[in-house]
Amino acid sequence: MRKPVSRFAILTTALVLAGAGACAPLDNGIYGAVDSGAIEQVYAAVVTDDVAAIRVASNGCTDKDDIQPRISRGAGRAVLTLVRTHQDTCTQPSDEGVLVQWTFNELGLPSGSQLLVANPLRVREDAVIGGQR
Repeated sequence: MRKPVSRFAILTTALVLAGAGACAPLDNGIYGAVDSGAIEQVYAAVVTDDVAAIRVASNGCTDKDDIQPRISRGAGRAVLTLVRTHQDTCTQPSDEGVLVQWTFNELGLPSGSQLLVANPLRVREDAVIGGQR
């Protein structure tokens, strides 16, 4: 049975994503996922049950092997930053992107670790925020 996502995990992830997006805007094209070597903008991220699940942009060919998770540690927590390692040159962009996920074991983290996601948040142009477009 899966544990529910804690409010703290969602709030922490949202705050880190919002703050990173405000400080480090990137423009990787209409759907994002094109530049290799760039810090990846993300559509959404959640950390729960020792799994980091993150939705990234795709032009049709992006998968987990195209994104490198980088972990830094400090102040009693780990920080995850995703970097695109392979350019997505396909021509079938996905409005929803693709979901990539890593277990804490894959990331070299002990079970129950506090993990923050530091990637900038990419808000779609057609997103409705607070009832406004």
